[in-house]
Amino acid sequence: RQPSTRLQLRRTKGTSAAMSADLADSKFTIPVDSENKAKSLNIFSFNFPHHASFHMSWMGFFVSFVSTFAAAPMIAIIREDLELTKPNLGSAGLAAVTGTIGARVLMGSVCDVVGPRYGLSIVLLLSAPFCFCMSYVTSAAGFLICRMGIGLGLATFVACQFWVSCMFN
Repeated sequence: RQPSTRLQLRRTKGTSAAMSADLADSKFTIPVDSENKAKSLNIFSFNFPHHASFHMSWMGFFVSFVSTFAAAPMIAIIREDLELTKPNLGSAGLAAVTGTIGARVLMGSVCDVVGPRYGLSIVLLLSAPFCFCMSYVTSAAGFLICRMGIGLGLATFVACQFWVSCMFN
């Protein structure tokens, strides 16, 4: 026996059809195309699901962006307190960039498997402990590990782009 079309749509992860399967029968307050993607963007609107998704995606990215670059203005104090050398600081910066690149490569697959909303949430939840632990760092190695973990957060960019492209045409 074949499952219903509605059930098949729910089983398809990471596509706009999966995200709007539950909304297929409802009316949208904005014009949408045949795939239920919004045809316009009003940045002052919080209508569900299109504009709410847009705002949630950019806010998630903004949080990870701020956490990634929060250490830069305080680097003079951090360098003095942890007695970091220039090579230590360079290695920490390299670790953050390396973590970001690796996570961005993996994020595309994560978005395909679980969808961009969960992908964004997973990355934010994985990078949050590193942000918290940064205040407890007492060595160069701890600083490097926290910078790499926080750098993973910039993979939210991929999830945000994926999510918005599923919602808007």
